[in-house]
Amino acid sequence: MGDIQRKDFIVSAVATLSAFALVLGSLNIYARANEPMYKSPALLPLLVSVALLGVSLILLVKSFRSGGLVARVKETGEWLSILIRAPFARNTLAGLIVMAIYVFLLLPRLPFWVSSIAFLIAIFALLRAGKWWAMVTLSGGLVGAIYLLFSIVLRAPLP
Repeated sequence: MGDIQRKDFIVSAVATLSAFALVLGSLNIYARANEPMYKSPALLPLLVSVALLGVSLILLVKSFRSGGLVARVKETGEWLSILIRAPFARNTLAGLIVMAIYVFLLLPRLPFWVSSIAFLIAIFALLRAGKWWAMVTLSGGLVGAIYLLFSIVLRAPLP
């Protein structure tokens, strides 16, 4: 039973924090829209985020059964210490870091094709997808095909 409650605790804690951020974001939209709430583009996101906040708080409280908050925090800490040592967790974290670098650093500062080729090479290298020349060739080919399809054929602007 403790395993289910630990998972409920983790999911509900993340959902509660996310829902709270969404409520704040919705209120920010409402403030900037300068419209009554019933006409505001913030109405639906606010309703959905308040509903998410409510159900995630209910799940959070239910996860405290048999042991309370202290037991759930201790179990979660033990689980995280095991997870951190797992190789797949390190690879996942490295992949998320590569994606964050691509989205927040490379795309805003470099042309689409340069940042995308660098991103694909980094991901292929992280996954140990093959020889370096194959990764470079495949990355260039994929980005070239995307550029050809979207910019030339469909005339859609790329970032």
